[in-house]
This record gives sequence, structure tokens and C-alpha cells, in this order.
Amino acid sequence: MKLLLAISLFFSSTVLNAAPTFQVADKSRTIEIIGVVDGGIIEQAAKVRSLANTSTDPIYMLINSPGGSVMPGLIFLDAMKSAQARGVKFYCASSVLAASMAFIIYNQCDGRVAFENTRLLFHPMRISV
Repeated sequence: MKLLLAISLFFSSTVLNAAPTFQVADKSRTIEIIGVVDGGIIEQAAKVRSLANTSTDPIYMLINSPGGSVMPGLIFLDAMKSAQARGVKFYCASSVLAASMAFIIYNQCDGRVAFENTRLLFHPMRISV
């Protein structure tokens, strides 16, 4: 419930710095990526696939993450790309931080919003062996 309230407030906020806004039409079609991107994001990828199989209505994401592991992040991106190929749009918001893999996910969204003080940080992917 706390997440839905935060997303609703964020998406309807008027404090955005000249960024487009949008309303969450269906709160059951929300995904959150909070904290480090790790193996847990694979469950979120499964939710993306399930939502995309149900309908082509938009999926809304709240991303506040320092990034993390490349391979689980790529699995999530594959799920996003598959859904987008079916016509699903992703609308993403970050109120604090989207860095590294979280930024790559944020960047692949069809619509993005962020507060003026949100940190969006990118660096090329590194895979260590």
C-alpha cells in the first residue's frame, strides 16, 4: 500500500522540473526496483512477462537503485524488450537514484520522469570473471 501511495503521489506531482507527467491508470500494473539489482529482479522480470501476457496496457515502474549485477539486469531488460515488442509501454519514475544497471533499465522506458535532485548515473557495463 505504501508503494502505491508513493507512486501515485510521484506520478501526479507538480514539483517535477519541466518533465512530462502521467497518472498510474492501473496500480496492479506497477513494478518497483528498489535497492541493489540482484537475483531478486528475476522475479520482477517474471511479473513483467505475466503482465504483458495479460494485456498491452502500460506498466509503471518506480526505480530507486544504485544498480548492481549485470546478468540479472539483462534478464529483466529482455523481459521489458519482449513486452515492448508486444506493444506494452513502460512509464518509469525515479525520485532518488537510478545508477548503473538501474539507469540502463530506466533509459529503456518509453516515458521517464525524475525529480530535479534525482541522480541519474551511467557507466558502461562491466562483467568480471
